[in-house]
Amino acid sequence: MDAPGLVLFLGAITCILLALTWGGSTYQWNDQRIIGLFVGFGALLILFCYWLVRQGELALIPVRVLKKRSVYVGATTLIGFGIISVVYGYYLPILFQSAQGASTTESGLRYIALVGPQLVALIIVGGVVSKWGYYVPYMIGGGIVCCVGAGFLTTIDLLTPTTHWATYLAITGIGLGISGQLPYTAIQAVLDPADVATGNAINVFSFHLAGAVGTAIGQALLIDGLNVAVPRYTDAVTPAAVIQVGATGLTAVATSPTVLEAIRSAYVEAVRRTIILGLAGICMTVPVSFAMEWVNIKHVAERRRIQESDLPTGSEEATTSVEKVEGF
Repeated sequence: MDAPGLVLFLGAITCILLALTWGGSTYQWNDQRIIGLFVGFGALLILFCYWLVRQGELALIPVRVLKKRSVYVGATTLIGFGIISVVYGYYLPILFQSAQGASTTESGLRYIALVGPQLVALIIVGGVVSKWGYYVPYMIGGGIVCCVGAGFLTTIDLLTPTTHWATYLAITGIGLGISGQLPYTAIQAVLDPADVATGNAINVFSFHLAGAVGTAIGQALLIDGLNVAVPRYTDAVTPAAVIQVGATGLTAVATSPTVLEAIRSAYVEAVRRTIILGLAGICMTVPVSFAMEWVNIKHVAERRRIQESDLPTGSEEATTSVEKVEGF
């Protein structure tokens, strides 16, 4: 265990998450606490990178693994996938419950329109990639499909028919299912078997960190959006009161059906900011995916099988051999 690296790493992540969570809600963005947290994040991140280089193989994350193009490119694409997956999973139910008045159960059922097609696409693409071997085209194509669906989702309002928003969710889910898991496939193709666990850990971390940061940013966008949108639609209730009751308590602060509709319209406008955040995240993945190494996993598996059959079992060469994967 790299204890100093772990402390620096956790400290940096804690600083950025606290800054994004408190900024604009608990404290103003120009508050010295928020500024200090951003400065602390930058300083600890620089120290962490220096420590990784200094420690070499003993570092929390070996630099030689990070130098693999498919590792750092795949981790970057998973930042985009993490943002859209977690942000949409958190804020789309808020849209359904606050703006359209759906119950918690109904909101969960509506979200199946995204998750169901995602699972189906994941299974189909997994089979196709296993048979064909190339995965980069699906990363690019899936990202484009997801961008289209997320773009359509930004048009949702109070009057959007069920067939429309369900179709938008399905398109987004298909795109995520096609491309969201392929960076993990790339890890198995470009890294030695002994380093695959480290590569997967990097990818999992990138995805979940992006989701955590995206949720914090989404909260700031939602609160700021309500502060701007509520006065624009009605003066019968304050933005602070709307924020206080939350997405499911709008009927408690609405003095009439007209005010309730106005508040819901304001919520749609505010939540749309978080949907745009997810769109920005997935749009980032498309150009980045072009930088992935073009590797055929079937060829890699065959070369490894041949090498293992040619080397004596238990020999030092058999246990320390490094596979060189062709790519560009």
